Amino acid sequence: MDCLSSGFADVDRARDPSFFSSCLATLNSLPYFQKNKTKSFALMDVGEGSRVLEVGCGLGYDALALAEMVGQKGRVVAADFSRIMLQAARSQADGLALPL
Repeated sequence: MDCLSSGFADVDRARDPSFFSSCLATLNSLPYFQKNKTKSFALMDVGEGSRVLEVGCGLGYDALALAEMVGQKGRVVAADFSRIMLQAARSQADGLALPL
């Protein structure tokens, strides 16, 4: 597991960057992680008009969920060291009327 987590430090130079995208997509689909994200968002007390900075946004799943929560009066800024991950996150947000 340490090898997997340390690989996220330099996704852009990985032999197969899609492997990391696949890992994040799989984790995001698991009920255990979905339940914990819901709890985390509740603890953050994110609501209409909130401003959120997400560091290490990966594929942008959480940024999109948070953007829906903050509404048009709020703002979500998502950052990641990986250009590949940022491009994937941006493509998921394309066409959505969310405050990103």
